[in-house]
Amino acid sequence: MPMPWAGAMPDPRVTVLMSVYNGERYLRDAVDSICSQTFKDFEFLIIDDGSRDDTPNILKSYDDPRIRVIGQENSGLTKSLRRGMSMASGEYVARMDADDISLPERLRKQVEFLDDHPAVAVCGTWMETIGPDGAPGTQLEFPVGTDRIKCRLLFDSPLAHPTVMIRMSVMRREQLNYDEEYVYAQDYALWAAISRKHELANLAEVLCRYRLHTDMAGALHQTEQRRAADRVRQDVLRQLGLDADQETLALHSAIAVGNFQATEAFLFRAHDWLMKIAKANDKHGLYDQAALNAELAARWTAMCYHATALGIKAWMIFSGSPLSGDGRLPLLKKMKFLLRGGLKYGTKH
Repeated sequence: MPMPWAGAMPDPRVTVLMSVYNGERYLRDAVDSICSQTFKDFEFLIIDDGSRDDTPNILKSYDDPRIRVIGQENSGLTKSLRRGMSMASGEYVARMDADDISLPERLRKQVEFLDDHPAVAVCGTWMETIGPDGAPGTQLEFPVGTDRIKCRLLFDSPLAHPTVMIRMSVMRREQLNYDEEYVYAQDYALWAAISRKHELANLAEVLCRYRLHTDMAGALHQTEQRRAADRVRQDVLRQLGLDADQETLALHSAIAVGNFQATEAFLFRAHDWLMKIAKANDKHGLYDQAALNAELAARWTAMCYHATALGIKAWMIFSGSPLSGDGRLPLLKKMKFLLRGGLKYGTKH
């Protein structure tokens, strides 16, 4: 009797691409989650990036013709992904990390979406965090429509890397791949490059369980990640005609990651910068105005809410900005804002 994936090879619709380095602890969960997908027409390309633990033996234990393991000397994630992208034979490439779990319907739903939306080059999904032992955590949501996603690129990555599915015809036609100059934030840099000509999307559904643990790259290399992300932010700002110096880039980065200061000086500086971004877009028309206003308003609201230790001043600064009009608070959050600032709800300003 033929296996359920018979006929899928050698020309699969999807290449699932995973790079692993010393991933023995969570690797089996990750591989099993892909092998158990309801969508069967895929190859599973795994780059073993010079693992020195039991990773090679775990991978050898699988008797699944869809799995293709490529061993190499340790080269790092970016080079491994570049190699994998060049070897992928699928119409779409789905990224997968060796410590995460893809839910069973992930591939099917992303393939159907990309089939139905040919203008979209990359499709991500929402995620749920899990702990080292798999205990559920919080739901991580990302912007859905391409206009809001492109605006989010001004500040951070709007697509969760281990959830994305990429249209390879775009990558080949535009000669795009992960940039070797980015050891970190290579995904953010790639989304920024793709977004200049193509649409991006997220499915508003949790289709990945994202594992948080002390050995993950983001936890081990936070400073390097931040610096690499700042390079992408600076690049995206230049596309808008804004050449941020180091002081301004540091401010922009603080706004992006939520490293706010509860001072009037910070709020005024941040407000002036956000308004400068809005005015630059008025001139160049790079972003949908409503989407950009919503993104800037969300940042403005968050930093003012953080500064409620300033009392009535925080509310006055917030409400005195045109950005507050696009970020009108729901009644409950407005009440919390006022109460956090030691105010009585309904006070006039």
